[in-house]
Amino acid sequence: MINSVSEISQNRIGTAKKMKTVALSGEENMQKNLQSINNISMFTDDIKNTIEVIENVAEQTSILSLNAAIEAAHSGEAGKGFNIVEEEIRILSATTKESSNNITSKLSQVISEILNTKKLSEKTNDSIKKSAPVLVILLQVLVKYLTAFMKCLWVLQK
Repeated sequence: MINSVSEISQNRIGTAKKMKTVALSGEENMQKNLQSINNISMFTDDIKNTIEVIENVAEQTSILSLNAAIEAAHSGEAGKGFNIVEEEIRILSATTKESSNNITSKLSQVISEILNTKKLSEKTNDSIKKSAPVLVILLQVLVKYLTAFMKCLWVLQK
């Protein structure tokens, strides 16, 4: 009977030590998670900058289309080729602008979800930071009690 209790106590000490390792590992993993979320946020900022460049190109293309239309009007019958070019440039500009707006809209949704995930991760990280030290202390106390209990069993066995 005493050997059985001793064995159970030793198993509990091992479990307590594993729990301590898991708690500390959870805190470390949450820090890595938050860093990853911050990296994703930086990437979305880069994408926003690229979209701005695309929008500027679309605006410039629109101006180019307008210039082609003016040249076509000035050239009369000889400017019919400009009309074709103007129409294609205008379509390209409109398509680019529409695609850019769609990307911006989707990116805004992604950014919103990233921010929500970041907030939740920060709350989880705070909880882990608060609970991990308490858990470590509790586990240390448990190990001390179990060790003392095992010593008592050892004395009783003699």
